[in-house]
Amino acid sequence: MPGKVCSKTILLIASACVMCGCSERNQSNSNTLNSSDFVNSVGLRMIRLEPGTFEMGSVDSAVPSAWLAAEVPRQVTITLAFYMSETEVTDDAYMTFIDATGYSVQGTLFEGFHEEQLESNSKTSQPFPVAGVSWHDAQAFCRWLSSTEERTYRLPTFEEWEFACRAGSGNRFCFGHDPDALGEYAWYAENSQDEFHRCAQKKANALGLYDMHGNLWEWTATPVPRSMAVESGYSGECAFIKGGNFASSWQACRSAGGWSFLPKTFSPRLKRDAIGARIVCEP
Repeated sequence: MPGKVCSKTILLIASACVMCGCSERNQSNSNTLNSSDFVNSVGLRMIRLEPGTFEMGSVDSAVPSAWLAAEVPRQVTITLAFYMSETEVTDDAYMTFIDATGYSVQGTLFEGFHEEQLESNSKTSQPFPVAGVSWHDAQAFCRWLSSTEERTYRLPTFEEWEFACRAGSGNRFCFGHDPDALGEYAWYAENSQDEFHRCAQKKANALGLYDMHGNLWEWTATPVPRSMAVESGYSGECAFIKGGNFASSWQACRSAGGWSFLPKTFSPRLKRDAIGARIVCEP
């Protein structure tokens, strides 16, 4: 019918637009700041992501059927551009916030091990991600940074996170379908030695974002439906986390499958349960 564009055509055009931006970014040096990006006041490099449409979810037969029930494929359109931090929020960035405000974290930043991280950070160009923050701790950091810079910082939505992780890929991972190649992009159960690692030690995805698969789970802004939380035995408010971590299987690190949820007040008792955060900034 004249004047009518089918949904598949729209998806192909949007994907081509995303991949065009990805190609330009891949051709640039990872240490070179693109004109559309910026480094904020706490040293986090913010990468601009343009709007686009993508297929969210999965029908992957290699994962448990219970997971797929929550991964029903659907077409999602991101209507506005946004910036996302190149890495997870770093120890350095979060400690700048604590030093400036005297904020007392609700989570657990692993005494001793946290201090060792800060000491080692001075000897390398890549810091560790802050690990063990609660959802409220991550939100407090965003509010402070927003006030400091007079810009709007926040956690990504569930949809924004997967859009950024995929970077134009419709496969299991940002780089393709083969789990044997995951170790080039992620710290996970097969290569992490049961530790989370410094930021940006693995390959970035096509948008220039590091550690979207593995290393640390990352909080999202998206709340969990009350009925789902109660069914899982949680009485308080919960939020989704994405990406898997250093102790996760490859199945849990997939672009669509790296999700779970926890109470917003969650404070881990074990390092392998630690959660980090990645932030976005509105233009």
